Amino acid sequence: MINDMICRIFSHKKNSRGFTLAELLVAMVILAFVLSSLLLFFINCLLMNEANSELITAAHDAEHVLELTKAMAYAAIANSAYADWGNLRNEQRQIDITEVTTGGYYKAITVTVRWDGKINRRREFKLFTQVARTN
Repeated sequence: MINDMICRIFSHKKNSRGFTLAELLVAMVILAFVLSSLLLFFINCLLMNEANSELITAAHDAEHVLELTKAMAYAAIANSAYADWGNLRNEQRQIDITEVTTGGYYKAITVTVRWDGKINRRREFKLFTQVARTN
């Protein structure tokens, strides 16, 4: 009786517990696919984070230029370029000012910030406002 139990424990039958080599290879392929998908997702999140950070910096620079322009006297507001702070790669700022009315009571101000993104793509951000002349 004990001898039969020992023989059953140590016998190698087809229904013995364990994984075959093929099952292990399939599991490893599935695991590699899942891990590579997660890595790709993580890399895309990092790239999107960098792009959004650049966009926030461009918006801040445009707001700063707009505030400097708003602080000027109405007659002194003209198309001009401000000093380059170098916050973004190859950053360029352009200010377009147009008279909205024929009497010169309103000026439309558009600040455009252009830069080269980290993904080697030219990006642009525009900010628009109107300034009224006060008498």
